[in-house]
Amino acid sequence: MTNTNPMKRSSLVTLAVLLTGGVALGAGCSNGVEPLGRDGVLDGAPISRVQRLSKRVQQSRNADALKTSASTAHLTYYGGPVISNVKVFTIFWGGAGAVTTSSQLNGFYTGVTNSPYFDWLSEYDTPSQNIGRGAFIGSYSYTGAPTGTIDDTQIQAQLVNLIKAGSVPAEDGNTLYMIHFAPGISITQGGQQSCVQFCAYHGTTTNGSQDVYYGVIPDQGGSCAGGCGSDPVAFNTSRACRRTS
Repeated sequence: MTNTNPMKRSSLVTLAVLLTGGVALGAGCSNGVEPLGRDGVLDGAPISRVQRLSKRVQQSRNADALKTSASTAHLTYYGGPVISNVKVFTIFWGGAGAVTTSSQLNGFYTGVTNSPYFDWLSEYDTPSQNIGRGAFIGSYSYTGAPTGTIDDTQIQAQLVNLIKAGSVPAEDGNTLYMIHFAPGISITQGGQQSCVQFCAYHGTTTNGSQDVYYGVIPDQGGSCAGGCGSDPVAFNTSRACRRTS
């Protein structure tokens, strides 16, 4: 069981991005001072009206350049599988009671899969497949799961075993298993380690001839809390981490 070529799973990448919350970055100054570090002026240093106007002209030019790039952009479809209407199923590795924010995650998936965010995915429609809204279809508390340090190959094997045992729904081309881990579990993948080289990831394995799509979300406390997000609310940090899954 191995990961498939990511070029064949562009829709899964996009779905993983949408399974995050929105993140907005901005800054405001009440004293008329603008942070202009990118323009060669120290952040917080007062600027003149001429400098401010020059900055806005440059911003306008940059925006025009981005619009031009967007209008000439072209995506090439190589015939890979597309998740048309995702069906998210959560697996709480170590038990729902042990997984941080498990009580909030199912509600999040319920809301985001049936939200306008998913309407944006229509731009990735293929000649034979349309992408639309999805649904949250259930959850499994995996209390007998291995603990300690777990490799991605073990996660794949355990997931397929759960499918074969009927503990989780069978894959059908639209199913996406989002696996959230309890604290104290370290995950390795491709020689890298969770909370060291990565925060989360998505992958594909197989069950017979059927592709199985899954996401791996380590606990966002401990060493992950600083490197994968700094929001004081644990649930927000966990949501932000899914941007990389």
